Amino acid sequence: MYAIFLYLQKFLRENCSFEVVFGFEYATPYLAGKDLTTMKRILAILCTAAALCTLVSCGGNGRKAPAQLFSSPLDSIEVKYNPGLERGTAAPALEAPDTSGTMVSLAEMKGSYAVVDFWASWCRDCRAEAPTFHEMYDKYGKTVKFLSISMDDDAERWKTAIIDDGMEWTNVSQLVKWKDSEISKAWQVHWIPTFYVVDPDGNILAGCIYASRIGEVLEAVGAGK
Repeated sequence: MYAIFLYLQKFLRENCSFEVVFGFEYATPYLAGKDLTTMKRILAILCTAAALCTLVSCGGNGRKAPAQLFSSPLDSIEVKYNPGLERGTAAPALEAPDTSGTMVSLAEMKGSYAVVDFWASWCRDCRAEAPTFHEMYDKYGKTVKFLSISMDDDAERWKTAIIDDGMEWTNVSQLVKWKDSEISKAWQVHWIPTFYVVDPDGNILAGCIYASRIGEVLEAVGAGK
């Protein structure tokens, strides 16, 4: 039964709105370890709620209309959930210390495409996206700047996760709780992981919560050339 729930959760993450996905993510821990009868009841409630929410938020067609559609050459890329910063707006200031304490600024990366990754060591979804994000770095790292900012407030956990996940690119953190971070507020980070692509002029090009979408954006704009 739990396996069925996980399959349904995966389907919704790939096809439905952020609100529906959030509800399932929130409910997951409550199913683990429950008896079969309880799991059936919870799953039935969640399926009903998901169907209703999907009809309301997805326009009745089972898919969420993207919050914004990219103009050429990106108009063929559909992003299931777009973070709050819209394409074409100036990227907010971002400056924080790296693992050695040296201050790093996004402004220093102007002139190149940059990928900004909001994550945390305690975030299960962030860690799950790490291998795909690493593939993006391996493919585009020579021409695109990669910057990961952690929402951790524990330095040791943050640094250990960087090593464990092989995050070879620049990593920074203010080491404050996610909701207390002025950077996350400025970048309107309401979910992690959140990825943004910033163009060479310092403007937001795209935003999403799946690392694979970042690869599609970079390929569409020829960032690897």
